[in-house]
Amino acid sequence: MTQLFHTTRRVEFCHTDAAGIIHFGAFFEFMEQAEHELLRSRDLSVFMNDDAGIISWPRVAARCEFRSAARFEDMLDIEVNISRLGRRASLTPSISAWKGPTWPAASSLPSAAA
Repeated sequence: MTQLFHTTRRVEFCHTDAAGIIHFGAFFEFMEQAEHELLRSRDLSVFMNDDAGIISWPRVAARCEFRSAARFEDMLDIEVNISRLGRRASLTPSISAWKGPTWPAASSLPSAAA
């Protein structure tokens, strides 16, 4: 899983404050949705059931660095890269949001199998 996965998100009014600037929590929602799309594109999910039982990937940490504002109606290009596959069933995607040439946010969302 070394190649980048791309998806897009539009900043909707419900994602913004009164000034039309995206709320920081919306970035986490966008990043997690992009991670789920990456997994679905590989016939995986964050919640799976197999012969061994239920496998899920609860979040063990969340980090996001905000670099510039995104605003209402902006289209963001979200890039997902699996930066770490742990030996003990852990997964760390590195996710970036781009608005044209600017980079509004970057995150790391480690998960562990449960």
